[in-house]
Amino acid sequence: FFIKKLYEKNKSLNLGNKKAYHVNRQLLKEDLSALKESKNKLNSIIPMLPDNKGLSERVYFLSAGVDKLQRQLDEIDNLNPMEKRELRDNLLTLNREFSRLLKIAEEAAKEKKVIALYAADPWAPFGGMDEIIEQRTPPAEITVEAFQGEVESASLNVFNFSGSPRTLRVDIEKINGPQNAATVSKDDVFTLRETVDVPTQDADLSADALPELNSGNLLLLPAWYGRQLWITINTDSLTPGLWTVVLSLKSLDVEPLEARAELKLKIWDAALPKKNVLNLCVWSGTERPKGTFGDQVAHGVNVFTSSVPPKAEFDEKGKIISVDYTAHDRFMKQHSPYGTILFHSLVSLHGPSPAFSPAWLKAYRAFIPMWINHLKENGYGYENFAFYPVDEPGLEHGKNVKRFMKWAKLVRAIDPKIRIYANPVAEITMEQLEEMKPYVDIWTPMKTNIYPKDKLAFIHSTKTAWWNYDPSDDAKHLSPLGNYRGQSWMIWHYGHSGIGFYTYYQGPNYWFRPEQGFDYAMIYEGKGVVTSKRWEAVRDGVEDFALLNALKEAADAADKKGLHKELVKKTRRVLNEKAALIADFMNDTNPGKKGQSEARKIADKRWEIIKQARRELAALLTQWQGE
Repeated sequence: FFIKKLYEKNKSLNLGNKKAYHVNRQLLKEDLSALKESKNKLNSIIPMLPDNKGLSERVYFLSAGVDKLQRQLDEIDNLNPMEKRELRDNLLTLNREFSRLLKIAEEAAKEKKVIALYAADPWAPFGGMDEIIEQRTPPAEITVEAFQGEVESASLNVFNFSGSPRTLRVDIEKINGPQNAATVSKDDVFTLRETVDVPTQDADLSADALPELNSGNLLLLPAWYGRQLWITINTDSLTPGLWTVVLSLKSLDVEPLEARAELKLKIWDAALPKKNVLNLCVWSGTERPKGTFGDQVAHGVNVFTSSVPPKAEFDEKGKIISVDYTAHDRFMKQHSPYGTILFHSLVSLHGPSPAFSPAWLKAYRAFIPMWINHLKENGYGYENFAFYPVDEPGLEHGKNVKRFMKWAKLVRAIDPKIRIYANPVAEITMEQLEEMKPYVDIWTPMKTNIYPKDKLAFIHSTKTAWWNYDPSDDAKHLSPLGNYRGQSWMIWHYGHSGIGFYTYYQGPNYWFRPEQGFDYAMIYEGKGVVTSKRWEAVRDGVEDFALLNALKEAADAADKKGLHKELVKKTRRVLNEKAALIADFMNDTNPGKKGQSEARKIADKRWEIIKQARRELAALLTQWQGE
């Protein structure tokens, strides 16, 4: 009633205005004509479909709405402005619906089968039937190019053009390798997963989670809908050359329906360097969910923050009376072979006096050398760990910078060889950075592409190690290629040597809208770790960084000796150009602002850029290995 009165008062919006009324009526007639044309086309296609159940009923139901709109248009002179506006909106809505159904019916008629398969960009947001509407329907022929030793991903969109839900069993039937290639086990090479929509902090859905198919490799396919099959490929056991794989998807019907797809694996002669040279931190423990530690290591994590310091007690005079290394030694034994341990506290020191009291200081100064000696006796050096006094210096109006300095000065005075780590936020002042400079061995500022340039330049000028970390929320919407894989290329471009993401794990309820209001994590918890598109993209970025580094080392070594000058020049040009191009992805890490259709187009373009860049890297590495 209120809206109706508002329109009656606002003459400029009154569709009863004669001039606007005439134009409006003509537009309505044109829209209704287009709607009827779509309906007629649908009715002509439906009988040709292999299974039109569900679709024909939907068209019949919507056709009643078309008849109603025709009657309203015939009586438009008797409609008030609000009723005319409703007529226009209903006509637009019905037109969109018929247009969608027509595109689906046309694709089903073209396929002439109930189960249809299409090759897909694994990194584009899966859109369900929008993939059909947008005509993202290439043949079911997938090509994957990889260095030997990599883990790569592929995807296949699977659609059910029928009114009955289907259960499909997915099977890898044949694996044919190059001549004289050894037989490989499909279970060692392929892991089958499904892309699953999950709620986000924005109260919408993101096609992000990648749970493995159930124990029967069964894919559940609703009527007139689609699913995305995700294929993880471990190339460790694949020798260089072309491998062909046949995938079969067969319905569990009495008379089964079957669809097949071909997957071609081109394994390049050049192999992925075995050494991970990019520091990766995820600010998360390694205990939960089950299998977390192995999963983190497999994805390249080599900086661990959830450390376990030794426990010590002191008396009122500051004398150490007991030390417990049990949990500490167990943690070091498991984690130190895979990278650096960041200790938030170098020791858990308890006694009758508080921290920084005279007795506590005496005990602390006595224990640190004892602990360092214990590490040496167990084979650990200063390169195995660093001190992480305060998280994100610069917060709390700089108060935690004072805490950082208090701890850093103490540790530096006790043992100047102990490395100190700092991850300052953008709010930190230049004066505070200068104050911290003598006490920082590893700088890890926030996202390089958004960090203040003057402060970033200052950190670079210190000539110490510098990494980069990303604490972005709304993580389920962030682009796998832009924010996660692109981050490694950006770090290469800026000359950094590490990346980080807050965070790996956020609890078992990460499947739902976050209770605290923000999405941060990269994996989900099931019976074990359930990966995501973003987490798989992180691993790909770690692998890309190793390839970039291998090429740089080859060119630098040759240049130092004055050899292969043209190849050195070409290598450096490719490295600089491609790293700059892919690093630019970071300037738009959430390209879905204009809608998921636009996000899919951007992902397609980025994926082609990355694939082309990797082909050039492969060709260069092959050349260097032949020199």
